[in-house]
Amino acid sequence: MCIRDRLIPATIVSRTLSQTQNTITLNRGSIDDVKPGMPVMNHLGLVGLIHSTSEDFAIARTLKNIDLKLTVKNERSRIDGILIWDGDRLVIINVPKTFDFEIGDRIVTSEISSIIPIPIPVGVVSEIIPERTGLLNRISLKPFVDVLSVEHVFILQLVQSVQKRELELNFYKKP
Repeated sequence: MCIRDRLIPATIVSRTLSQTQNTITLNRGSIDDVKPGMPVMNHLGLVGLIHSTSEDFAIARTLKNIDLKLTVKNERSRIDGILIWDGDRLVIINVPKTFDFEIGDRIVTSEISSIIPIPIPVGVVSEIIPERTGLLNRISLKPFVDVLSVEHVFILQLVQSVQKRELELNFYKKP
């Protein structure tokens, strides 16, 4: 099945905006086969992830939500990291200073993610911020999508494989 056959068009019908808990409500729900964990995107890149659904509606956490954490990858250097919203900006956290990140590098979701296992554009590195410890950096991103002005999105019908999750859980349980 081609990825475009897995896209569900949706319209944002309401927003909950705060400094830390930005969410959007979409006009698609479980009746449209929308499930928690599905990525929400537009033609520019990732907007957020479906958090919950009713029959006719879905709520998605946007990139500007402190509860949304994603595994991302630097397309140039192939280095993975954890992306968060810190209440002020999107940052990749706990990046050793020896890791190869440069301003302008393109960041996408990482295929090693348990949430979004395909690369979806997220943003570009806008600043490298040294941590107080001296060993780590925070990598600030300028997102491709302005989540506060988006009106129309696509929900990608893609959820974590139950078989993969169970296999990995069972593997790590063994002595």
